[in-house]
Amino acid sequence: MHTSANMCLLPAALMFILLDPISCVQFLAPLNMGGVTGNVWFDSDSRTATVNVSGAGSCGSVNVSLTKFPVMYGHFAEPCSEANIGSSVFTFTANPASDAAINMTFFFKQRSNLDDLSLSLQTCNGTKVCTVVSRGQTLLTYQARFTESIAGNVYIRLNNAHTNPRLLADLMTIGQVNASQTNITLFGSTSTAASCSVLLGSLDPSALTELGVVEVGIPLQPQKSRLDLPSFNNLTRFLLFRLESSYKCAQIYNLAEKQVSAVINMKGIKGYFSFRQASPFDATELTVNLTNLQQSQVGPYHVHMFPVPPVSLSSQCTNDNVGGHWNPFALQTSDPAYPKGPGSTHDKYEIGDLSAKHMSLANKNVVDAVFTDFNLPLFGQNSIIGRSVVIHKTNGTRYVCGSISYLGEVIVGRAIFQSPVVGEIWFTQLVNSPLSDVSIFMDLSYGNPTMTATQNHNWHVHNFPISSERNDDENRCSTTEGHWNPFNISTGDSSYALHCRPAGPFSCEVGDLSSKHSTINLGTRVGGVEGKNFFTDVTSWVQGLGIIGRSVVIHQKDKGGPRVACANVTMVRVPKARLGPWFGLGASSSQVQFSQAVPQGPTTISVSLSNLNSLAGGYHVHVLPVKPGSVDPCSNANIQGHHNPLGWNVTNSPSPGTGTVDRYEIGDISGKFGMLNNTNSLEAVYMDPAMPLTGPYSIVGRSVVIHYTNGSRMQCANILADKNADGQWTYASATFSGAVTGTVKMSQQMFPDGSSSDVTLEVDLHSSSGQTTASLFISTNRVGTSNSDCTKVGDTFNPFNMTSLSSNCSLESPLSCVVGEVFARQGPVSLTERQLFTDSIIQLSGDNTVVHRSVVLKNGTNTIACASILPGSPSAEQIFPRVSSFSRAVRKSTFSPVLQFLVL
Repeated sequence: MHTSANMCLLPAALMFILLDPISCVQFLAPLNMGGVTGNVWFDSDSRTATVNVSGAGSCGSVNVSLTKFPVMYGHFAEPCSEANIGSSVFTFTANPASDAAINMTFFFKQRSNLDDLSLSLQTCNGTKVCTVVSRGQTLLTYQARFTESIAGNVYIRLNNAHTNPRLLADLMTIGQVNASQTNITLFGSTSTAASCSVLLGSLDPSALTELGVVEVGIPLQPQKSRLDLPSFNNLTRFLLFRLESSYKCAQIYNLAEKQVSAVINMKGIKGYFSFRQASPFDATELTVNLTNLQQSQVGPYHVHMFPVPPVSLSSQCTNDNVGGHWNPFALQTSDPAYPKGPGSTHDKYEIGDLSAKHMSLANKNVVDAVFTDFNLPLFGQNSIIGRSVVIHKTNGTRYVCGSISYLGEVIVGRAIFQSPVVGEIWFTQLVNSPLSDVSIFMDLSYGNPTMTATQNHNWHVHNFPISSERNDDENRCSTTEGHWNPFNISTGDSSYALHCRPAGPFSCEVGDLSSKHSTINLGTRVGGVEGKNFFTDVTSWVQGLGIIGRSVVIHQKDKGGPRVACANVTMVRVPKARLGPWFGLGASSSQVQFSQAVPQGPTTISVSLSNLNSLAGGYHVHVLPVKPGSVDPCSNANIQGHHNPLGWNVTNSPSPGTGTVDRYEIGDISGKFGMLNNTNSLEAVYMDPAMPLTGPYSIVGRSVVIHYTNGSRMQCANILADKNADGQWTYASATFSGAVTGTVKMSQQMFPDGSSSDVTLEVDLHSSSGQTTASLFISTNRVGTSNSDCTKVGDTFNPFNMTSLSSNCSLESPLSCVVGEVFARQGPVSLTERQLFTDSIIQLSGDNTVVHRSVVLKNGTNTIACASILPGSPSAEQIFPRVSSFSRAVRKSTFSPVLQFLVL
């Protein structure tokens, strides 16, 4: 410890803290930028500073400044500019090679609290580096956001015991070309009003508390400002300022620290990467905890651009899936000056290059390490949240990966595009945190491979959902009206084109995503990396009159105006399932519940087993549900074997409970987490990233079997999807008679906003001709009254005009498939045994319903049987009067709650 640091010994510090919160305080400014590392200490008792850094050069004296605003780590290409850290409040010179104490008496007479100042040091070659000054006692950070006329963020920070409050303002005048820098007076309100609009509706200015005057910049010349407050009432819920004859208001929210993690459970490697950042003004703490690294096999690890996709037949960690390293400042790793390992400052590396910054995994089997990273943001546009971590082999090959996900609850909106663009856009935000960042992940392309790739499409969130009378209306995208612009930003003013850009999102309409981020390109390779984009948006929100309930519109190429594709943004419900009644010989009264986190998983398995009487061995998800009325309900003839859609070779599975989840069949619960031998009861919660409740490999609708220790089947129960609070089950079936007999049963949960769950298809068909398989189609028309005349069923149902048998169509990419070509994505159906399929593009309600159409079975081009699809749910015909103006969205939202069934 340096000489000045010794002047505050711990016992003395404890005594002085009781008497005076500023007495004998050490402030630390840790430098890690521009090749400069080390510390600058400020001692309030001796009123001195000590500079101990390396990498600043050998000129003998460098300039050091203290500025108003703290650095926001990883946010800017030029983090130390005055626009980003404010103007200087004090400057001194120091010899970086000497740790001699520097007299700071004059400065400490002016200011006793240095928390959240920036320290800026100009090196001998003119490079400016900076860091945040802190005593390490910040307890709370509040945030308020102004959005009209004068826009931006205000942060209020307090230390332990709510001491030393400081207000940090980052405000600018928007919507004016010739605006100039100005000042405003901020006020606080302790009103209990529910919102700013309620407060302003009955505002009593005399009840406001004046906080002080802050500076306001302009979009091309930001101005950071600071108030060191004598005190701050923690009951203050609103900030206000007066503009001309009215007040503007911003609600204050707690800015909680962010904690996220990437769980690794793949190819024998278990563990996690944990990331924690207290605020945008703090460095990020990275924890690496990994086991079974299999020495010499793995080495580098990085943050990659995109999240890990769901369980797949192919590797989840490929470039097409997760993209390259997260590198928003476009550093060139091929540059000879790029550091190959730890030792340089963190800004010299790609943000995502974790192993080069901190430590390789090479020649290690177990790692449990904690690092501090000054260039790894969890806040702001360069955030790593929602992306992924990939561990590579030492030769660079991608090996294992995991998505970086919030530990807390999130709300997710999703826009599903079906024609001519196919794919999805996901919007994710922390629940009950309207000022938190929104992660936007998109995977979009043209569905038909014969189309031509196009570039530079504008895309926006529009005010309303699609409201045309029919979903196939050519003008449906025009019914979404204009861009979502809740703060009435003037796009007609010449300042809009000048100021609205990625570096100036407050000058943009909230819904103008192409200007806030970038335009998008559309190719024809479904699932390719070129169709993916990931953005972190800092001015929008998902819930509460946010993005959900609106629509996304994609405009013509080359920033053209016409609308080429659109999709509604609907809330993604958390898929949940549980076991139904037990069948079989066992006496266990047990329950297993499943819940899959959105948007990336994993599935939480809550196991509550009792009365096993030490008779049980393994337990697994089996292929089929129990057949009602079966004599032997749990038999192989009834529910078949383990659910193993990826065809995992069980001889390669490790001993139960020892391997990673990908080393077992999807349905092998006891293999993944341990057997039930010698157990009477079990209460446990497991996390499984390879047990999906959605998509083609879903376990929903299948069954769970508990086996005896000898492997025979003890008892079984169906896995039943939970009904969502606002969901309605819809059922349909097609019954065959003649040469082929049996049924195709369909079930789906529908929601008032028009979204739906996957469709579960239970196929139970048998042929009298000896044929064992057939191709299943859905045709446009229903079968005639004889239910055997297949000549009038019409063409294959193709509401989105996809290319028949397209090369883009697959089980894992169904949106580019013809809806009615079920066999093209699901494979042939058996005519000898039951099957269960999960399909995500079949609809049982709405314009594109398959109900009152037909199921057609073919052998090649020959039709062998057909049957009408009839509703199994209550249905009725409704006749509405013709009106001049019609909104389908209004009809849905108005009639569904009243009639208590879905109006689509």
